[in-house]
This record gives sequence, structure tokens and C-alpha cells, in this order.
Amino acid sequence: MARMEGNIERSKALKRKNKKLFPACLVLLGVSVYVYIGFRMRQIHKKEKYKLITFVEKPKLPHGHSDIKNLPEHIFHSCPSSLSSKKKLSQSAAKKAVNGAYLQKKQEGIRPGFVYVMDAIMDTAKQQNQSVVMVQLGGMDGRDGDPLYKMAVKGKKSLEHWYPIVFEPVPHNFRKLKSTYESHSQERQLKCYALFNQLISYSHDESGGAFSQCSFCHFNHTSDDPKCQNWPDWKKQELGSIECERQWLQKCYVKDSLVCSTVGAAIKVLSILPSDVSVLQIDVEGYEAVVLTNYLNITSPSDYSPVIHFENKILIGRNQYEPVQSLLKSKGYELYESRTDTLALLVTP
Repeated sequence: MARMEGNIERSKALKRKNKKLFPACLVLLGVSVYVYIGFRMRQIHKKEKYKLITFVEKPKLPHGHSDIKNLPEHIFHSCPSSLSSKKKLSQSAAKKAVNGAYLQKKQEGIRPGFVYVMDAIMDTAKQQNQSVVMVQLGGMDGRDGDPLYKMAVKGKKSLEHWYPIVFEPVPHNFRKLKSTYESHSQERQLKCYALFNQLISYSHDESGGAFSQCSFCHFNHTSDDPKCQNWPDWKKQELGSIECERQWLQKCYVKDSLVCSTVGAAIKVLSILPSDVSVLQIDVEGYEAVVLTNYLNITSPSDYSPVIHFENKILIGRNQYEPVQSLLKSKGYELYESRTDTLALLVTP
């Protein structure tokens, strides 16, 4: 009995001791957890700090950014610095490719097509690991109504050696154009391209700099006028003019002030010269005569693009095509007309 009572007393004493030790154990556990968390946080902080320093020192150039600093806001240029310095295919090499394609088709008794000529130039650029600089005036949305998409892009798996510089003044079209070229970059390995939301003009004063402001009228996509909404899509997208006093522009069109410049002044901000341009594509809704005449008059003959492709249907309707034909032939171009377009090749006799 006495032994049993002794055991009970020892058990009670042990419980009292445990009650005193339990808070101390909790405190010790809490301190241990706090120290461990602090230690892990310092480790994570060091890693993140190292990552941040690495990013600052060696930044990755995001898609759509340019290594060229201080570009005007109307220019979207995507070209990593490692590629912007890549050599451009010389005009002499492009001319050699054009002549080869021209002579091959001439021997076969077949007129050279734009697709065949473009493929010849692109193959030469690929062999030399260089880029073909192409300037397009009137890019539309980059797909619908764009002859370059149909003849030089569609069906191509890789556009790695192509450097397109595209001008499109209509804001609605330009947004779609940008999306199209972003897709080309992701799906067709297009490395470098530049998009200009501006007009091409040869009449403004460039004394104040490369770019000026011009009036431009284009379809008003926010109009709720039923007559305007019933217009066909091609008319909404394609028609625009710097001649805003025209009657057909009054109801469904809006007048904007838009950046304008010559082609040479515009591409110069990208460190591109007329002598770098191998292909010139023009679709400017009837102003082809103005653009071509000024291009050929202010550009040195040694810097003429070996390939010029342009829309001719409006020029024919306005009786402006024959003077353009004569001018191009006088500069050494061979002309090949289709139903709506003309291919001009600068070939050696």
C-alpha cells in the first residue's frame, strides 16, 4: 500500500515538472523555427540578388525591342543586336542573282516571275549567310491584298535571311500588320524587321529633320453611318489619300495628321542606305508614279534596287503608266507586266 502511494506521488511530481517544462519547450521550438526560416530567407535573398545582378549585366532583348536607341514612336523595330550587325546582301550580289534568274527564264522562253526572282535572291543570301533588305511601301495588314505575302512569304518555312522594312499609314491596318509580323517571327524564323506607321512624301520640308507631318484621310472605322458600314472590306482597308478634299472622302473618312518623310530619310534611322535595298515593292493606291519618279530622280543610279515590283492598274486608268514605263526603261530596267502589276528588273544586257 505504501509503495503504491509512493508511485502515485512520483507520478504527480512528474506531471508538475512536465507542466513547467512544456512552455519552455514551446519557446525553444519557436526560436528554432524562427532561426531556420531566417536562414532560408537569407539563402533565397542571396540567390534572387544574384539573379538580379545577372539580368542587369546581361539583359535578354525582349521580342519587339530594338538595339537602336531613341527611335521615333511610329517605328516598330525588332532585331537583336547580334543580328542587326549581320551583313546585308550587297546589291551587286542581288543583281547577279537577278541576272541569273532572268537569263535562265529567257533561255526557256518564259518570262521571269516575281516569285522566281525572289527565290533566287533569297537563295543567294542563304548561301552567303546574309540578309536581303526589302522595302515595301503600302504593307496593308501583311496578308490580305499584300502581294509580298502571296509571292514571297506564303509557303516559306524560314524567313531567317529576310529583312523587310514595311510602311503602312492606315492605323487600323498597321495594328494588324504588326500582329502579322510577330507571327512571322514566331512561326517562320523571321529575325529582323521594321514597321513604319507613316506616309511617304517627297513634298515636305526636311530642313527640320528626317520626319515631318502630313495630312492623311482614311476610312473611319468608328462611323455608324449605314452607308459607310456597307462598304466592302477592301475599300475600308486599302483606300486612303493625302488629297482630303476629294468628294468620295467626305462622309466615311477621317482626317489625321501623320508622320511623313522620303524613303531614304526614313530608312536612314535604321542605318540602312538606298544601296542596301535589293527589292522595292510599291502599292500606294495610285501614287506609284510620284514615288517611282522621285525615287529614280533622287537616288544615285548605282544605288537603284535591282528589283522593283509595283501595282499598275490605277496608273493605267489615269493614263500615267506610259511615262513610268519610259522612265524605268531609260534607267536600264526590263519590264514584265501582269494584269495588275509590273515587275521591273535591272539586268545586264
